[in-house]
Amino acid sequence: PMIPKRKPIRSKAIRESARDETCCWPGCGAPAQCWAHSNLGTDGKGTGIKAEDIFGAYLCHEHHDEYDARVSMDWYKFTFQKQWHFDQAIKKSWKILINKGVITVKK
Repeated sequence: PMIPKRKPIRSKAIRESARDETCCWPGCGAPAQCWAHSNLGTDGKGTGIKAEDIFGAYLCHEHHDEYDARVSMDWYKFTFQKQWHFDQAIKKSWKILINKGVITVKK
C-alpha cells in the first residue's frame, strides 16, 4: 500500500523559541545558539530538506556543530553516542516547549 504524503510540521514559534534558552545536550547548559533539527530521515530529513520542526532541540554552537558533523569525531561517537545525546536533548527541549506554551498537550 502507498503511504500517504503529509505536510511536514513547520513552526516559526518553535524555531524562534531558542532565544534565551540553554543547550539541552546532556551535561552542557551553555546558551543555546538555535533550534537544531534532527539528521534522521525518519524525522523528515532529506537532501536539502530539514527534518520537521518538532524533531529538534535547543543546542549551543559547539554541540550543534558536533551533531551536524562539522567537527571531526570518531566512528563510535558519530553513530551511537551522538544520536543518544541528541535524543535526550529533544526530550528536554519538548518539556521546555510545553512549559513555555509553545506546544500544548490536551489533558
